Amino acid sequence: MQDIMEGVRRFQDRREQNLELYRRLADEGQAPKVLFIGCSDSRVPPEVIVDAQPGVLFVTRNIANIVPPYGSGEVAVGAVVEYAVRHLHIQKIVICGHTDCGGIKALDAQPSWDREPHIARWIEHARPAKTKVQASGLPADEWHLATVRENVLLQLDHLRSYDPVREAGTGGDPGVGGVGVPPGHGHGRGIRPAGRCLGAADPLGSGPFRLVLERRQPHRIGQHQQSRQLVDDHTGGRPTMRAMMRCL
Repeated sequence: MQDIMEGVRRFQDRREQNLELYRRLADEGQAPKVLFIGCSDSRVPPEVIVDAQPGVLFVTRNIANIVPPYGSGEVAVGAVVEYAVRHLHIQKIVICGHTDCGGIKALDAQPSWDREPHIARWIEHARPAKTKVQASGLPADEWHLATVRENVLLQLDHLRSYDPVREAGTGGDPGVGGVGVPPGHGHGRGIRPAGRCLGAADPLGSGPFRLVLERRQPHRIGQHQQSRQLVDDHTGGRPTMRAMMRCL
């Protein structure tokens, strides 16, 4: 707790550097353009990996960046989606998945329904991704990364089951897709739903911890809508965001 309090004091000491920004946000309220759905993993803080200032991202995070399908009885993520689309009028939604994800690993070693009922129930919303990968014929040592990718695609499908997202798709589709950048590298990779690389910037690195970048073409009802930039220059065009955009 002492570390947290010291961090608050450091923030207060530095806030003068961005005092105009904080005053504007306090006076005018928030107007983020991007809903960022990420994992609770402490290594993937959204504002850090996209180098975003306060007021840019509307964020929700949970284990394995899951969006439970509409009607499943899980309401927290749905409430965020409704508020973001209907009240904040966000323009883009991104889902960020990463490797070495504890939630994805838990699909291999089923948590105890007696001791960890909430975890056991939650990760079932990612189970179809694991099942699909296991049935694909991939070698077992490739299952984790493939499941991370498939889980992002699965959660995108779940996201489109919500009325606000579907209704936006008939007019101003908020641009649904996934995004990620590995810490320390600032680069990502694009994948098709089948897992084929669309074209990468720089390698993601050789360590066990990476993020995957996924882009999927949004659909309008009855017709295709061209893919478009998922995250644009709402961070002021800083280098990290530009690196991301080259990968998208």
